[in-house]
Amino acid sequence: MRRAEVWDIPDTDDRTARVLVLSPGDVNATYQVAIVLKLIASDAPDTVLSIPVGGTIDATAFALNIAQLRAARFDPAAGATRIGSATDAEMARIDNALRIVLEL
Repeated sequence: MRRAEVWDIPDTDDRTARVLVLSPGDVNATYQVAIVLKLIASDAPDTVLSIPVGGTIDATAFALNIAQLRAARFDPAAGATRIGSATDAEMARIDNALRIVLEL
């Protein structure tokens, strides 16, 4: 998994969670975890903290939905599916929203 990739990963109760990877691929590989934003329904409003991720992804990144997931959760053999990637422009907006939330 690499930064900006969007994945559907198995979650609880036979559901899947759609997530956007925030952390760089080399960090993910070294520590065997990824920092992600859990994506929400695409009908959420476009605001400073909720950024639409378009194309085939059709979801919204909400800057408060940060989580850390084990790398094993992204294994296709375990049911994970890479959906696509956020654009550079979308990632720039997401980075800005994270700076606002985290006051970096």
